[in-house]
Amino acid sequence: MSYVKRMLVVVAAGIGWAGLAHANEPEFLDFDVSNMYYGGGLSYNSLSGRGWDDAVGAQAFGGWDFFRFRDLTVAGEAGVFTSGSFSHDHTVIRSDSIEGLYVNALAKYPLTDSLWVQGRAGTNFSDTGGGMIGGGIGLRVTPAVSVRFEAARYGDVTSLFRVDAVVTF
Repeated sequence: MSYVKRMLVVVAAGIGWAGLAHANEPEFLDFDVSNMYYGGGLSYNSLSGRGWDDAVGAQAFGGWDFFRFRDLTVAGEAGVFTSGSFSHDHTVIRSDSIEGLYVNALAKYPLTDSLWVQGRAGTNFSDTGGGMIGGGIGLRVTPAVSVRFEAARYGDVTSLFRVDAVVTF
């Protein structure tokens, strides 16, 4: 990560923590179905390394909105994913696919009543292993259905574009 990107992350984190220091009391949300959601989607992925073609993958997930500061909502989300089949131009290595599980914290901040920005951080359990980070926007289509558009990175896989349909209970 370049110096400028690191500094932007530090500044953004500082602003976020300063805002939390002045926030009203945090609210832990009840564990009931009104705070739960599930969904799935497709992703356009690339694999680190030379010679790999991009692939179309899929994911399915469930989550629970469990914490709120003013307008910021924090959720726990767990899911399964497949990267799709990456093709390689080398004759010995023909293709590879990454499948696994992930567990993330997802922070959502509304811009309007039906549009929000979100960021995620967590871990994935796959052949590539390691952390998972991402961010994007969400759009509420109906009171129970939303669409999310994201970019994410998990291990050696980068989801250049990810679109998910989300249903709340």
